[in-house]
Amino acid sequence: MFEVPSHISWSINGKVNSTFRQFLDNQIPLKTFDYNVYIDNNIKSDTFRNECIKAAELLPDNLAIPVSGGDSEIVARSVHAIGKQATIYYEDYPWVSSTYKDMSKRIAEELSYEWIDYTADYDQCIERMKKYSVMLGNMSRGFLITLGLFEKIPEEKFIVGGLGELEKDGWIYRKTMENCLGPDWDKELTIPCPPTEIIWWLWAKEQKRAGQYTFFNSTKSLIKSQVEHKKLSYGKQNKGVCNTIAMKNHEWPELIYKNKTDHFHPTDDFYNQIYTEMEKNMYEHYDKKMFKLVKNGFCGFVNYTKLLS
Repeated sequence: MFEVPSHISWSINGKVNSTFRQFLDNQIPLKTFDYNVYIDNNIKSDTFRNECIKAAELLPDNLAIPVSGGDSEIVARSVHAIGKQATIYYEDYPWVSSTYKDMSKRIAEELSYEWIDYTADYDQCIERMKKYSVMLGNMSRGFLITLGLFEKIPEEKFIVGGLGELEKDGWIYRKTMENCLGPDWDKELTIPCPPTEIIWWLWAKEQKRAGQYTFFNSTKSLIKSQVEHKKLSYGKQNKGVCNTIAMKNHEWPELIYKNKTDHFHPTDDFYNQIYTEMEKNMYEHYDKKMFKLVKNGFCGFVNYTKLLS
């Protein structure tokens, strides 16, 4: 099971559910990226918490859950709520606070799940970014580093990833919305969906690794429970576009990871440095002119106001 949910699709250069390599290997520039969610107002939904638990019920046994922040913690707690067994994985990096590692272990102990941790140094992470960016045809930084952890998980395990939620509170999302939709981008609830939304799915298909990589959009009702939540913070009051922290803590007050974590952006200098190294390597394989930046429009946009009206 490594199929994308049927209510989710994307297109690259107008070709549905294609890959970046399909174009790059044929010397065709990447010009457009679109992302689509197929839901409507007829979908019934419960609370965000209950919809998470219902989504967990659809997962098989023998689960592997990488837990390093609030999203993945919710996945683990949802799975635990229905009595399924899972193993929690964590990967430590030299620049990340040891507090995050301790929190991941505490969650595993509380839920009586096996906890397995690994480490990766700077050079290993850079090599992963170089490897996977060329393999998948996309430069998604931290998302590519995480793939190295996925490859350490036994193949018989079903990986559950905490992507697919509405959180888009980085400056790059704000810049993308302003550049592509204009100053009134917040008039309707529109979520920017860059290629990072699909990168784990592309890897899973390439490697034939079973998993549910975007847990938070795995069911239509789970999506709707987030879009319509009263605690969802959308608009210009945020650093970026959409913040889900209050919603998560309201629905899951027992969370140990109560604030957003970002293991791959300790400083702007670090963030830019690792991107530069990956980018230089990518341009040794493909011409720079083949790529278009997210902030310049290589991004999908899902207008939930229109979808649910």
